[in-house]
Amino acid sequence: MAADILIITGSIFIVISTIGLIRLPDPLSRIHSISKITSFGLGLMIIATILEHYEFGLLIKSILVLFFLILTTPLSAHVIARNITRHKQK
Repeated sequence: MAADILIITGSIFIVISTIGLIRLPDPLSRIHSISKITSFGLGLMIIATILEHYEFGLLIKSILVLFFLILTTPLSAHVIARNITRHKQK
């Protein structure tokens, strides 16, 4: 039951992020929409997977995926946004 709610909530966040990608006017706003909301939605889905299929191997892999998702998504969004602002200044 809890896993189902987390999957639905994560899916809703990803759909909202996609709508933001289509509707927002500038690239910096689009990057913000994609990086923040999608990583949160995927995090909820990974937690739902942990709750639904509780095996030790899957638990370790899911925690590693969640860790690298939390680590790499803001970094990549920052690098992309920095390159966009540098190219606007030239």
